[in-house]
Amino acid sequence: MIDSIFAKYNVPTDYPKNPLGTLYFILRKAELAKDLLHSEWEWLKSQSLAATIEVIKTQEENRKVIAEYREVIANDIRRDLVTLRKNKYVSSSILTIPSVESERALVFYKVHNQEMLSESEWDYVKTEYKSLLSFLKLKNKYGITEDIEFDAYSTKRLSMIELGHSLSSQDYGWLHFNSITSALNLIATQAATLANKYETDFTLLPPIEKLKLLYFLQKIEENIILNDDELQFLIKNSFNYACQTAQVKEFIALKSKYKATSIESDDPSQHLYKVLKKIDSAKPLTEPDVNYLKKRKLNETLKFAYKPYADELRSKVLSGQSLSDEEIEWCNTHNYFEIPFLAKLLAYGISDEKYSVDCPLYNILQKLNSEQRLSDEDVIWLEGEKLLRPGSKIYIAHHRLAALHFEEEFKRTKGYWNVVNASAHWRKADEPKTALKLTNNLQQLRTLKEAKLKSALFTTRGGALRDIEHLNDAETCALEAISHYADSHNPYTLMGALCYDTGRYEQGDEWFEKAVKRGAKIKDQDAELKRILSKKKGKELQEIIDHLVKKDPERFKWVKQYAKK
Repeated sequence: MIDSIFAKYNVPTDYPKNPLGTLYFILRKAELAKDLLHSEWEWLKSQSLAATIEVIKTQEENRKVIAEYREVIANDIRRDLVTLRKNKYVSSSILTIPSVESERALVFYKVHNQEMLSESEWDYVKTEYKSLLSFLKLKNKYGITEDIEFDAYSTKRLSMIELGHSLSSQDYGWLHFNSITSALNLIATQAATLANKYETDFTLLPPIEKLKLLYFLQKIEENIILNDDELQFLIKNSFNYACQTAQVKEFIALKSKYKATSIESDDPSQHLYKVLKKIDSAKPLTEPDVNYLKKRKLNETLKFAYKPYADELRSKVLSGQSLSDEEIEWCNTHNYFEIPFLAKLLAYGISDEKYSVDCPLYNILQKLNSEQRLSDEDVIWLEGEKLLRPGSKIYIAHHRLAALHFEEEFKRTKGYWNVVNASAHWRKADEPKTALKLTNNLQQLRTLKEAKLKSALFTTRGGALRDIEHLNDAETCALEAISHYADSHNPYTLMGALCYDTGRYEQGDEWFEKAVKRGAKIKDQDAELKRILSKKKGKELQEIIDHLVKKDPERFKWVKQYAKK
């Protein structure tokens, strides 16, 4: 080897060929493509080996050129691998870009070119890649040449064709929208059967038009309504039977959709078909169209024609705006009673969608809006629906009208029990000051002969005074009520509540007990306590809770919920 190396580097023939010589070491280092050190270059110069130096330098320059060339190629491949790593079928577990020497580098290229992998290479790709290859194999098997995006939907469609299943309109639509004309040979039998059923000779149509026709025919078969463009395609190609069949099916569907089934004929040549198509496309009806529907008493159908404006009014109501008198009149004229009803529901704080114009609530709200007093049946129905809750708008409106009624009765009869009832209703309507006005003439009240009536009048006045926090005056009235008629439980209940209002809990209990002895119910006392607890806060609230729980833990266990306030 020493002879050939010395010859390659132009070493003079008389130079000693020592296997352990310095020159032989330097030359072998050059053979290994290693850069020489400065000291090594100096040594060669000291040996006057100019020809040898020239060979080594030339060789180093060539090696650098080759290295640069290889670096360019390596960088190109590295950029390729960065791009190929983004392929959606490459496993997400591969986080780093492989080196040129890595087995994964070849896999990246294979996946990009949709090539089969070896058994050991499947670990580097997602499971969907196998499905892609199967999909491509299926395409190739049946000679489908079009570029189809691979996904589960496309795979399902091709599999159905392969298995000879009957195709749906979605299947035909997929073939048409993807222009897969090469599949026509595969579905020739099905296509011919479908075309013959609807008397369409499609042999002269271009392939893409054949797919379009099959798509439309299958939609007719499935009772799917064709749009105007699809019908025009049938008309343009003189497929009259298919067009008429599609129109008849559309007419039947439109009559059902727009509640015009009272017209028995399904002949699409009649004017009703055109009117219903206008409604369906949200086009305005002409006056003759409206008269046509009115003449045939198709009021529910006509209602659909006005739906866009009705929807505007409904949106207006839902946004919290009020309807004008003209808008309410329009709704009533065009049978959109539910829109003013919805406005009333929202105005009274009722958002439950279960109530319709057919339920008793519709007439009840009509009464309230027209200042008409509710009947006992109305009140019972509202209570059953839990719509007559104290403080609610409907509760206040009802009691206000009842109060006005009893005031009128008092003016008509001069019967003071009407004053008692009116006062009670004004208090429930959250107008205690109005209730007080009815009993301002105390001297006159005291001249009344009936003791029980006088007691009731002073009791209701005391309640109204309590409502406006005039507690001392309220207590005076309660005591006077007792002085007039000691057997009524109402003033005792009022006194018990007033004592609790002012922190005299023991006295309050005594008054409540006296009320019970005179016929008061426990629930009446509890109602007063709940009213008091709902208004109290902090220390006062806790004092009442502690007092009641200590007095009777079992009976008053419900008061603990107020502590959460």
